Amino acid sequence: RLGIAYLMIRGFSIGISDLDISAEAHKKVAEQIAGAEKEANALIMQYGSDQLKMLPGMTKKESLEAQIMNALSSGVSRVSEIISENIRKSDILSMIEAGSKGSLINTTQMAAVVGQETILGKRIKRGYINRTLPHIRPGDLSPLAHGFVRHGFKQGLTPFELFWNIMNGREGLMDKSLRTRKSGYMQRRLVNALQDLKVHEDLS
Repeated sequence: RLGIAYLMIRGFSIGISDLDISAEAHKKVAEQIAGAEKEANALIMQYGSDQLKMLPGMTKKESLEAQIMNALSSGVSRVSEIISENIRKSDILSMIEAGSKGSLINTTQMAAVVGQETILGKRIKRGYINRTLPHIRPGDLSPLAHGFVRHGFKQGLTPFELFWNIMNGREGLMDKSLRTRKSGYMQRRLVNALQDLKVHEDLS
């Protein structure tokens, strides 16, 4: 009751200006993203010249994909650190710190960079023969050709980036609806299987 009374007086609101960061922070973010993309492109060059380090139990192509994903996610993690140091105190941060809703990665995606969009835990592959979209050269393995979103929602996404984001969102919707049905039906079957069992007073 006390918490509600306090919020009734204080109010609780969020605005797009809560996600503002300084020009200096934007510059640091751009450097980290460029560095992550450069690292990914270097891995692709190594793959092309047969110098890529193979990972245990993986093919050459799988090793490349795993290492690209790792390089890009490390870049986004470094951006998250920059955002946590530079974003001003607001009700968005209050929600995160209280544990009621959201996390630092959500704030990073809104303010700075969305990062790699995935389908079934892998970079986006589906679409056309040897490429994801008709606007991309066949065989292009670069981050931007396989679902890497280098902008944040506040800056706005390019048409390609929006498309990657929608593909990822569709997977989330499908996953949620299918999982709910499956677990609901599993519970129903368990209840039906156990409904004849009962415990007597002597605990038998």
